Amino acid sequence: MLKSLKMTGFRAFESYALDSLSLVNLVVGKNNSGKTSVLEAVDLLVSGGNPAAISESAHRREEVRPVESRPGFRRLPSMTHLFHGHACEPGARFDLRGSRSNGRVTVEIRSLDDFENEVLSRMLDGFDDRLPPEASPAMALAITVNVRKKPEFIFPVTEDGLLLQDVRRLWTRRRSARFLSPSTTEPPFLSQAWNTLVTDGREQEVVDDMKLLMPDIESIHYLPGGRVPRGGGFVVGLRPGGSRYPLGTFGDGMRRLLQLRLALVNNADSCVLVDEIVTGLHWTVMAGMWRLMVEVARKSHLQLFATTHSHDCILGLASMIKSYPDLAAEVSIQKIDTSLPQAVSVQGMDIPAALESGIDFR
Repeated sequence: MLKSLKMTGFRAFESYALDSLSLVNLVVGKNNSGKTSVLEAVDLLVSGGNPAAISESAHRREEVRPVESRPGFRRLPSMTHLFHGHACEPGARFDLRGSRSNGRVTVEIRSLDDFENEVLSRMLDGFDDRLPPEASPAMALAITVNVRKKPEFIFPVTEDGLLLQDVRRLWTRRRSARFLSPSTTEPPFLSQAWNTLVTDGREQEVVDDMKLLMPDIESIHYLPGGRVPRGGGFVVGLRPGGSRYPLGTFGDGMRRLLQLRLALVNNADSCVLVDEIVTGLHWTVMAGMWRLMVEVARKSHLQLFATTHSHDCILGLASMIKSYPDLAAEVSIQKIDTSLPQAVSVQGMDIPAALESGIDFR
């Protein structure tokens, strides 16, 4: 489990730290304070420098540029915004460090002259020569894991910082994090997570958890190979009679809660990252949602990082802690304030007391 995080030169953070991380961590702060960047840093770190995390981050943020190709256009991710000050040139770098078991990831822009011909040949092997001349390799993105002398990954980059190789195929490598964004309609892991539950005979667990929003729910089914509008292939059976309806029929809240629950179906010692966790959820279910998240994370040995702008979300977390004090030790709030060198961390039972004293976590 990640106990601490130190970011140097990453996006808006020249140097910043988060300490005293818990099993479940709610990251709060003003707009543009770097909350989502914290999730992205955790994603890249716990995934062992997997470059797919970088590419997915750029696509989520629409930090991409269409480039003419044959045929049509390709949307190439920009590496420029990863580096503090938006400086994407040889020598630019950022560094992410976790507690000892989570290691270190360093990402830097290097000159092509830094590499031997054999290394350059391997790097350019995946280069798409159907791109125009201006989209030609001028630099390299190098990712080094822990303290190894040689980079784990090297990819070609254009003069203006566009990544020329499609690294999202590297999602096939084992990753230790799942990222859920506010705009996600059907995360790629949903069907896999559901199949895992069915194989283990545990699908009733999710049905029971979804009763938080719909007490009459009787069953959930996934339709492989077909798409149900706004439901991601899921249909819901209700009592009485067991009639089944597309998940999207019941609104964004049901879909969001199912996404959250299935995101927690994972291997032990992994990480779930949720940007704007309460999107689509009514304030009346916040405390119940937090109880569900903490209990499942504890049972599955999963670490959860989530962001929010919602004061109701924070109040719901505090209410859950007061009602279930045995879960308090698993929770922290991390307030991002870039005027300070590190996040303000508030733990467990201190969260309700801090709110009652008038502290504003937003």
